[in-house]
Amino acid sequence: MWIVLVGLIVLYVFLVWWLSDKRRYTMARDLPLRMPQQTGALPERFDWREHNMQFDVPDAGSCGACYIYAALIPFQLRNRLPPLSASYLLRCQAYCSPGVCDDGCDGGLVDHTWLFLLEHGVPPANADALDCDAQPPHRARDVYKLPPDVDAIKTEILQNGPVSAGMTAHEDFVAFTGSGVYHHDPASALVGGHAVVLLGWGPGYWIGLNSWGAGWGDGGFFKIDFTIQDDVVAGH
Repeated sequence: MWIVLVGLIVLYVFLVWWLSDKRRYTMARDLPLRMPQQTGALPERFDWREHNMQFDVPDAGSCGACYIYAALIPFQLRNRLPPLSASYLLRCQAYCSPGVCDDGCDGGLVDHTWLFLLEHGVPPANADALDCDAQPPHRARDVYKLPPDVDAIKTEILQNGPVSAGMTAHEDFVAFTGSGVYHHDPASALVGGHAVVLLGWGPGYWIGLNSWGAGWGDGGFFKIDFTIQDDVVAGH
C-alpha cells in the first residue's frame, strides 16, 4: 500500500512541475525570410572591427549560452547600444520549437533569442535582476532570416551590421587555435549545435566571433570557410 502511495506522491509532484514549467513557455513562430538588395560590387574583404564597432569578447564559461550571445551582440552593435544583459535572457527567455525548448545554460535557439528581443526586449547589463514580466527598454523592431546565399549574407553584413549564424560544432572546432582558416575535419567527432556572430569576410572565409572567451581561437575570433550560411538571422 505504501508503495502505491509513494508512487502517487511522486506522480503528483512531477505533474505539478511539468504543468507549471509548460505554462511558462511560448511556441516560437517562424521568422520571415528577407533577401537583401545588393546595390554594388562587394569588396573582397570586410570586417566590422575596422569600422568603430567596440565590444567585449563574451565568455560563457561552462554555460551553454552561445544562442544568447550570438543574437545579443549583433542587436547591440547594429543599434549602437551599451552592453546588454545576457543573464536576463538566460533567465527569462522561454520559447519552444518542435524538439527544442530554451533552457538557460542548457541551450536554446538563436532564432528564439531574436524573437524574444522583438516581442519582449532586453535591459542594460546593469539591470540583470529586472523582473521577467517587466518591459525592458531595448527592443528589436524587425527580425528576419537570410537565405543561404554567400553574397546575400555579405550584403546584409555590409549594409546593416553583424549577423547571427547557427552551425554544428565538432571537436576540431573546439580545439581550434585561430591559426589560418578553420576547415572541418570529417573525422572529428560531433559536439553539438552552436551559434556564433559573423562580423565580415575575406577571400573564401567568414570572420566570426565565438562566445568562449579571448583565450579561444584568435582572441575569441576565428575564420571559417563558407560552410555556415544555412541558418543566419538578423534584425534591428
